[in-house]
Amino acid sequence: MKNSYKLALLAALGLASVTVAQAQNYYNDGTGANAAGDLIVGVSQSGVGNTEVIDIGAFTSLYNGETWNLSSLGLSSAGFSSTLSSSALFGVVGDYNNPGAGADSLYATTTGFTPNKINGSGSFGTDDGGLSNVQLGSAAVGSGNDWVSQNNAQVSGTMAAALGYSPNASVTGVADLFTINDDNSAPQLDGTFTLNPTTEVLTFDTVAVPEPTTYGLVAAAGLLVVSLRNKFSRRQA
Repeated sequence: MKNSYKLALLAALGLASVTVAQAQNYYNDGTGANAAGDLIVGVSQSGVGNTEVIDIGAFTSLYNGETWNLSSLGLSSAGFSSTLSSSALFGVVGDYNNPGAGADSLYATTTGFTPNKINGSGSFGTDDGGLSNVQLGSAAVGSGNDWVSQNNAQVSGTMAAALGYSPNASVTGVADLFTINDDNSAPQLDGTFTLNPTTEVLTFDTVAVPEPTTYGLVAAAGLLVVSLRNKFSRRQA
């Protein structure tokens, strides 16, 4: 009788069905805490016992000058101070398993180099599996799925090992974002990410594309140089 009363009371208070929240990892199909095709940014810093991985939304929604205040999105609660040190590292990754026609896409940052091509769904699956090892939110350094552990390219099964490199960049530098499709096409540079260590604001800037008139001016200048060089050659003959 007493047990029945206790159960009824717990149910009324909404406590009988409480479950412990489980840490969720990155998934590109929307089955996890993130939506399909979302980008995530990971941050780590020497001396801080936790790393933080934050979902910043869909790759297709990126626009020039877009910003995210990472402090309010989770850095502060993960144990980071209001100002990052120069030892802080960050990187942005994501991918999208295209359910329809077209290539699957991997998104990843680099530091001044072009990543390798992806040839086929098998290779994409390896990269996808690597990204799915990354834990969203706060994770203790050394726990396995934290941003530090997953950026060790020398350890089999980590995100960095699957990619072939670490997508990390220093907060004092710039991270180049590439789209890499699994149709063996050349990776496409989309823009750059910077993370201000003082404000903890992440900013995305698209790659400047010359206007058609600029292409025309460059072409005209090239023709002029060729013409002048030919004239000079004939005079010297």
